[in-house]
Amino acid sequence: MMRRKGKALGISAFIFVGLYFLSKTYFRGLYLFEWTARHSYLCLWAVAILLICFGKIRLSLLITIGNVIGIFVGQYGGDLLKNINMQKLEANMDAGKVYQLRQHHGVTIWTFTIVIFIMIYMAVNLALKKKSADHCKE
Repeated sequence: MMRRKGKALGISAFIFVGLYFLSKTYFRGLYLFEWTARHSYLCLWAVAILLICFGKIRLSLLITIGNVIGIFVGQYGGDLLKNINMQKLEANMDAGKVYQLRQHHGVTIWTFTIVIFIMIYMAVNLALKKKSADHCKE
């Protein structure tokens, strides 16, 4: 078990450190990459480590993977939504509406992606427990 935890810690650390390095170099200037690096990925790396320590390796790895996928989907999906919304700007719009249309929704997309990965983990776990319970009844 300790070997699996060590391997999972190494994988998670490599992914978070690698993503941080890429955010600070290659993806510098991209909104969500900079935002997540500046805000320490909202301490998701700490959550991943704690989950591994408590034996929730699959959940930890799913959160780590969800973080990576969410950042890419959030960045480019947020860019797409912002570009679509910018086309709706008109000269006579009030400042509040202009501000709303200029927002980048990358953080929201990133967060929802991670939540979706957590929900996938919960659904699979529930299905496996139910299958195990059904198997024990037979």
